[in-house]
Amino acid sequence: MTDPADGPRGPRRDPSHFPVALDLFAARAHTCLMRRTSPAGRRRPPGSPFNTPETPPPPVEQYVAGDRVSHDKYGLGRVLAVEQDDAVLIDFGAETYRIASPYAKLVKL
Repeated sequence: MTDPADGPRGPRRDPSHFPVALDLFAARAHTCLMRRTSPAGRRRPPGSPFNTPETPPPPVEQYVAGDRVSHDKYGLGRVLAVEQDDAVLIDFGAETYRIASPYAKLVKL
């Protein structure tokens, strides 16, 4: 006669009979808790070609009222006003836009 606790493939076994599987599970759980180091935190050796000195950012171009400018999206325009080197107000003909510093898409003509 079969025991009602048995499964369709035979008697069920207590997991303590499988010490190898439990050890693997414990090891896997342990590695998940370990911290991984990020590549950005690694130090490179002194002779590495990746040791490039940090270049300072290019100086922000200064604009004055009346300057002619070209913008990648809005086209040609004329500077109407400068707001304390933080932004410029530019008339592009049909529209007037305030463009904040740094002026990545703006070129003085």
